[in-house]
Amino acid sequence: MSRGELRHLLGSTVTVVTDRCDLHGTLLSCTTSSIWLVDDGESDVVVPMEDVRTVVLDAA
Repeated sequence: MSRGELRHLLGSTVTVVTDRCDLHGTLLSCTTSSIWLVDDGESDVVVPMEDVRTVVLDAA
C-alpha cells in the first residue's frame, strides 16, 4: 500500500494486516517508510510500510 492510498484513512479505526499479525487501532500517521497507529490497548505501534499487506477501514 502507498502513503497516498492511506491518507484518507487518517484518524479512522482500521485493521492493519501484516504477514505476522492483524493490528486494530486508530491510524495516526503514514510516511513512505511506516505507518503509526494507537492500538485498542492505547499503545503506540509503528509498522514498517514493507510489512503492511493491506489496511481496511473497520465497520462502525
